[in-house]
Amino acid sequence: MPSRNLVVFRTHFLDQRLLDFIGSITAAPDYEVVVAVDETGGTIDTHGLPKLSMTAAAFDALGLYTAIGDLLWRCGDYPLYLARRAYPDAAHYWLIEYDVAINRPDPAGFFREFDAVHAHDFLSTHFRERESWWEWGDQMQGEYTVVWRSYFPLVRLSGRAIDFLLEQRVLASTRIMAIAPPFRPGWPNDEAFVACKLHYNGFECADFATLADCYDHTTFFNDVLVHPDHLPPHDGRIYHMVRWDRHYLKAVRPGLNGSRKPTLRDLADLTATGLSHEEIVPVLRDQIVFALGPGGDTPGQTLAPDGPVMALLADRPLPPVLQAVVMALARLRMRSSIDALARIARERGWPVIEQFSNVALARPAWQSSVGVWSRHRNYRLEAEGGNDGDRAVDYGFHTAEEADAYWTVDLQRRTLLTEVRIYNRHKFAERLNGFHLLASLDGETWHLAYRSPREVDLAQATEEPIRIALFTPAKLLRVESRQPGFFHFRELEAYGTPAADA
Repeated sequence: MPSRNLVVFRTHFLDQRLLDFIGSITAAPDYEVVVAVDETGGTIDTHGLPKLSMTAAAFDALGLYTAIGDLLWRCGDYPLYLARRAYPDAAHYWLIEYDVAINRPDPAGFFREFDAVHAHDFLSTHFRERESWWEWGDQMQGEYTVVWRSYFPLVRLSGRAIDFLLEQRVLASTRIMAIAPPFRPGWPNDEAFVACKLHYNGFECADFATLADCYDHTTFFNDVLVHPDHLPPHDGRIYHMVRWDRHYLKAVRPGLNGSRKPTLRDLADLTATGLSHEEIVPVLRDQIVFALGPGGDTPGQTLAPDGPVMALLADRPLPPVLQAVVMALARLRMRSSIDALARIARERGWPVIEQFSNVALARPAWQSSVGVWSRHRNYRLEAEGGNDGDRAVDYGFHTAEEADAYWTVDLQRRTLLTEVRIYNRHKFAERLNGFHLLASLDGETWHLAYRSPREVDLAQATEEPIRIALFTPAKLLRVESRQPGFFHFRELEAYGTPAADA
């Protein structure tokens, strides 16, 4: 009788956090570990751990159909067939994805407890008849009247179940390959295929939750997102999706409309972790924009004591959090709210951030034209990308191809300017060569405040802005191209002191 159990870690990368998790399993004497790693883009170092290389070629060699675009995501059962070939004598085969957390001091104990008393051929979460909204079972409807489903981040199968599934997959692969590509039906995903084939063919299947209190829909599902730092003290439960660093930030953005997205506080807490400010601030800003929802520039409502912004800042006036709030308000063109927040910050002794001093931030802007590369057809909406605080974009605005193109911002009050910063675009940076900066108090009379030397090639761009030292009063600023063609840059910032009679 086989005595060792196999745990297959399914991933596309390995970092120290994941290696530590794997190490906690390899330390268990009755478990063997192998990493099923996505190598469609090249070889990945598994740091000496046994490896199953997941590529289309490896699956083709088993006779499996691979002509689908999202193969490694849709067919999570495929690495189990590789594991069965490489480790034919395992007692049980566990498959676990990189973003599953077993929230207990001894993760291997979770496997051990199920393996000791449950001899099922298939264990998974969410094993049941499909719901009406669950679309992944559509490809199985022609074969089964009632489609069953499962969830694949964490499953356990017996060797005989894997052998049967491989036989069925190869048979289906042969059939679909005999059909001309334009007429081929959809390929069943892992969750529907495995659940239906095993349920209807005499295999013993069960949901983890029917055997132990180890998860519910608030801890383990596809719209749950948890950062490791937000897990509760060891509660013995399983969690998914648990992601960190860039993996966490990548998951937050498409999850804005999810039913269980991270709270603003969850995200703000991450500013004290290993995530860099540059990484977390844009995501936190997007979530603040989502929380504020549509509305005008009404500081009394936007900064209400019981609103999301002030609740977030009440006990977290950290510079990156405060910066994210200002950037969110700028994105919504809420200049009055930014000014009100600056007053609140001064009154409460919060950290000073440079954005409060940027008198161009979120002010009205317009430009000479819009063109094929413009994001908006309205020349004011397009221009507002040039002073919304976002330096991370490729370009903040874009004109049509023309002579004498320009971009203008209305500071809305007379200001004694001391510095203007222009963040040039990285691509086609030479289009800013020789630009003029003009200032005006009334929009009628303009004077030249700065001329970029024509001998200076701005194509040698860096992340650092073009800094223009000034000592001039202005209410409006205009950046003007001095060469025919397209005109653009990423962001303009202006610093100075409002005049006493402004």
